[in-house]
Amino acid sequence: MYFYRKNVSSVLAVALAVFIMMSTVLPAFSQSVPPVLLFDRDNGFVPEYALPDVEEREPSSVSDFEQDSGKPGIKDWLFAGAGVLASNAALFSFNHFVMQAEYAEVDGDTIYDNLSHQWVWDQDTFVVNQLGHPYQGSFYFCSGRANGLSFMQSLLCTSFGSVTWEYFCENERQSVNDLICTTFGGAAFGEVLHRLYLEAHEQKSPFAFILSPMDALTGVITGKTQSRGQDDGITSFQNYLMIGSVFENEDTDSPETENSTVFPVNFSGGFNLEYGNAFTCRKNVPYSFFTMDVLVGGTKDYFAVSIRTEGILYRFGTGYTDNGRYMLGCSMLFDASWKKNTAFSVDGLGLLYRMNSEYDNGFSVILNANASWVLFGGNDYYNLYSGNIKLPDDGVERRLYDYGTGFYTRCELTAGQKSFGTFGAKAMFCGLFSFETAVPAYGSDGFALIFNGDLSYDHIITKNFSLGIDGNLYTKYGCYYESENVFQTVTAVSLYGKRLMK
Repeated sequence: MYFYRKNVSSVLAVALAVFIMMSTVLPAFSQSVPPVLLFDRDNGFVPEYALPDVEEREPSSVSDFEQDSGKPGIKDWLFAGAGVLASNAALFSFNHFVMQAEYAEVDGDTIYDNLSHQWVWDQDTFVVNQLGHPYQGSFYFCSGRANGLSFMQSLLCTSFGSVTWEYFCENERQSVNDLICTTFGGAAFGEVLHRLYLEAHEQKSPFAFILSPMDALTGVITGKTQSRGQDDGITSFQNYLMIGSVFENEDTDSPETENSTVFPVNFSGGFNLEYGNAFTCRKNVPYSFFTMDVLVGGTKDYFAVSIRTEGILYRFGTGYTDNGRYMLGCSMLFDASWKKNTAFSVDGLGLLYRMNSEYDNGFSVILNANASWVLFGGNDYYNLYSGNIKLPDDGVERRLYDYGTGFYTRCELTAGQKSFGTFGAKAMFCGLFSFETAVPAYGSDGFALIFNGDLSYDHIITKNFSLGIDGNLYTKYGCYYESENVFQTVTAVSLYGKRLMK
């Protein structure tokens, strides 16, 4: 717990700065097209399909940039690889010369040691492995995309970057979990940031560099001009501020370990955006439609950071009914939540279903549903996380969470009418089954069942501003074969103000 007490303030400060930057920068360069939302500024509360339609795109097997400049050649691959290595060199230099980190003391012996030993599960903290490495991977991924490589080809860049980092830039043994999180999390983050950068660059925004430094630097060095092509760009963007209370309860098989905590005042802020049109996006161009949700909050004794992205990899098709339309596609998602006493992350592949409908009385409904296989997931091992299991005071870093695979389902329903207001309901259910070889020291293998539910209601005050109330429930049942079982709940009730920026 020393890491969290020592660094939570700085981590939250960085997360809050990123949130403020995204909330202020993104609306500034968003393309002026009708929002794909239940609420239209001119017509009031209407479904997305009732807004001006977009012509169905022709299928394409290449990215926008490849359509403009042709397939990547050897020179493009070399520039992409050089960008990956330059990213590693910059981060290593910062760790070695500025931070003077012990793990950055690298020489020939440490490199030989890494090359001559097998890969392991490392012991780094949750925020470093499950949030830091995906962001680091986005630089590798964007190096590929900025040089004209496709989505799948850029995955090779993230793997190449991760492997070279693990072997040559740290004196710790190369990590299996770092390779997975950097590769797949890096792709999920990287494609989002790459496309947002292209839109910002097209609008000549001075903040484009912040979104994707690798895209910006590649453009300066190579002189290549990119375009987001046929995509609609950001079609909706809204941010919000919340104030409320948080109630935590943790219980194990031993009654004396039950713990309850109340955080009476909690401030948080967030934003969510949609890019593209789920019903008309190009079928086989990854992330021509994606969503992104970010929340940052806390007080002196509590913190919460959550990030979720989901993008369509392939759209099977769009169907129509008397009241609206629906689509089905294959998607890739990243979902991570880091709070005071809970930690959860998922990299998943699955199916996405979306349906929009409107009825005669003006009542409108949007339904989003996801069913995914968890390629790689992590969640807190509470008995270690909370200190119920006492660890030796020997200065050795030990992981307080475990890794596993399993399933992930999520359903979001938004319904309302202009005079009635908007009602929202979200439910996520996930099952994670531990990798036996990845069980942390003093921990136990087993499985965890996690549910996160959210109910909200808001009413329009002006054309682009609404007030509402939100209730959230997070529950986790951890069943461990060689340790006490755990039941955790985190309940939050908040009032919020939401502003539709686009």
